[in-house]
Amino acid sequence: MGEIMGANRYYRFYTLVCMLMYLLGKGTGIAWTIKDQNLRVISIAITAGIAGIFVCSYGNEVINNMPSNIFVNLGFAMIFNASKIDKQSS
Repeated sequence: MGEIMGANRYYRFYTLVCMLMYLLGKGTGIAWTIKDQNLRVISIAITAGIAGIFVCSYGNEVINNMPSNIFVNLGFAMIFNASKIDKQSS
């Protein structure tokens, strides 16, 4: 039973890492395809901040703490809506 519980823990970890890497890659793709220069710079900066929080979360559980959790969630919302904002402004 212990082997199954250990495998389940690693499965959840790898699922979380893969999900976060997908979101980071998708956000990077969206940030680089924005036409508005100012919005692109802001989106790339937010994406870099989120990537930094992911790297810091390797050693410590930074991503689940209060200020950085809000930044990551709002950052992803802003990045994924940036293409719609770009289309409306042009």
